[in-house]
Amino acid sequence: MIRHKLKDVEQMAQGSGLSVVYEDLIIQGVSIDSRTIKPGNLFVPIIRQLDGHDYVEEALSPTLQLVGNHPVFRQLHENNVQVKQMKKQRSVFKLLGKLARIIIGIDQRGEA
Repeated sequence: MIRHKLKDVEQMAQGSGLSVVYEDLIIQGVSIDSRTIKPGNLFVPIIRQLDGHDYVEEALSPTLQLVGNHPVFRQLHENNVQVKQMKKQRSVFKLLGKLARIIIGIDQRGEA
């Protein structure tokens, strides 16, 4: 089993742009199949017969249920995809970032 901070994984993959909010997330496994993803796993979408990018939402489903079922977030997502012409994946990540900032703000204000 692997165990690395997401920032370390980003560096190993020679990636960039990871939000500081996610740098300390611990990755405990990797999956290329959204049906087998477990908490702590990094989902890596692969393009083969099917495009793995189409399954990012499914891989994030527990968090997406919160975002997808909240009317404000659902409306923001629809606006991002339909009006701003964003790919679904990008919209979802933007909304997850917004949710993270809201949660951090609540915690910092002591409202938790």
